[in-house]
Amino acid sequence: MRPKGIFLIILVMTFILLTSVCNGDITCVVVDANTETPIDRAVVLVEWTRSAGFPGMISTRSYKILEELTNREGKITLPEDISTPHPERPVSGIYYTWINPPRVTVYKQGYVAWNSKVIFPGFRERTDFEWGDGYVFRLEPFKPEYTHYAHVQFINSAEVFSLEMKEKSSLRKAIEWEERKASEESLVRTPVKISGRVVDAETGEPIEGAVILVKGIWSDKPLELISNKDGMVTMKGDFHMIPRPPSVTAYKKGYVAWNSYRIFPLTPRTTREDFKWQDGYIFRLERWRPERESYYYNRESHIDFIRAGTENSVISESKVLKKAIEWEEKKAMEERDAKSKGGKTR
Repeated sequence: MRPKGIFLIILVMTFILLTSVCNGDITCVVVDANTETPIDRAVVLVEWTRSAGFPGMISTRSYKILEELTNREGKITLPEDISTPHPERPVSGIYYTWINPPRVTVYKQGYVAWNSKVIFPGFRERTDFEWGDGYVFRLEPFKPEYTHYAHVQFINSAEVFSLEMKEKSSLRKAIEWEERKASEESLVRTPVKISGRVVDAETGEPIEGAVILVKGIWSDKPLELISNKDGMVTMKGDFHMIPRPPSVTAYKKGYVAWNSYRIFPLTPRTTREDFKWQDGYIFRLERWRPERESYYYNRESHIDFIRAGTENSVISESKVLKKAIEWEEKKAMEERDAKSKGGKTR
């Protein structure tokens, strides 16, 4: 056989191996996390995405979406040909295309929605999900301290964005009840009086003039508090507490910003687990360490951290925090200038 013919056969066989998938289907189970009993008619939304492009110029788009309702045994079955990600394969030598592992959202009224990327509450990153046959989705019962408003926001942000509403009809219909409960919650005001204290993390000394910005309550403007000479701040009034507890950001020039959900720097990615919205909480601010400045620990990353924790829209409406981080932005500019000149800044 001519070398050209042998090469053609090898090329065809390689393509078949790369694009082939195993026979059979993938079956998953949805159960109650406390009792391990199967959950009937839970909505399971699964989206696969396709990545394609040249090296350094890869784009990702929606490839396939399925919505299934679990049966009496809490099971769903999906065809294997799209359940298994295709391996990366070159096209025309340098153009690559592949199917990514799916993103999954599971919902049943009375339970906390399950997502393969993030966890409610707190939007913590999920690290224990591996798509495969026999996977068990464990749904936590919805707790009284959660709000349906926050839960709906979680579902809407955690599910896929790239598809039209009509393509997510089962999930959208399923959470209509959740949305009605959220609407009822939005009409209720809660009397609140909570005090906290801002201190230096190392010395325990009170920090005066720290800005506390509270997000997650319905009011005309962001709620901003300033710590007094004893480091004390007090939130008092009737508020729409949505979500409960609200997100809190604390900032003082010369210190690392504090957020109730995240810890700076974000790499390795760190979530805060010790915050409880209660009277007497102590906000411990760490002093900024110039000697630690690195790719992740620098003023620009610090500003991004503050904005991510409070949202740009909230900062734009704030007065105190917006003005306070102007100093931080000035230092970031000095840092950039120093790097461009090969020097350092403090």
